[in-house]
Amino acid sequence: MRFAGSLLAYSPVLFGPLCFREQLMRYVCSVTTEGKRVALVVEGISELARLLLDALTQHNIACRVVLKNNGLEALDYLLGRGAYKGRDLHVMPCVTLLDLSLPRLDGLGLLREMRAHEQTRLLPVVAFSSADERQEAGVVYSSGANSYISTRPGFGQFEEELQEVARY
Repeated sequence: MRFAGSLLAYSPVLFGPLCFREQLMRYVCSVTTEGKRVALVVEGISELARLLLDALTQHNIACRVVLKNNGLEALDYLLGRGAYKGRDLHVMPCVTLLDLSLPRLDGLGLLREMRAHEQTRLLPVVAFSSADERQEAGVVYSSGANSYISTRPGFGQFEEELQEVARY
């Protein structure tokens, strides 16, 4: 992965000398019973969600993509609450792609909630912003993101960076 000089920022906090995935596998499994990896996409704008899904399904990067349209729905999915009660909580996303501009519960709020719960604390999160104003990378990382893509979705460079981080 390219990090130096790239629009994809890298947080060394959780990606230290040990592979994050090796640490994560002690707690949850990111693979379904069919042997497919799961990626969670949280995006409130349907056109951008379609772009993200297209980018992730090309070249079979993320075999199964779960799409949630707002922060509360994503949190309910992750914690097995509400409509997702009874969901197998041992199968968690290998990566969560999180738009910071979400309805109901914004991306930073969702990120903080994820880090506050034991079962979602260590899940890799890649944040991006589909809004015109960009978040400061420091705020995003201090909220618990592992990576931050500073390019808006819909551009070639964003899609290239997305394909790289989807391999987490």
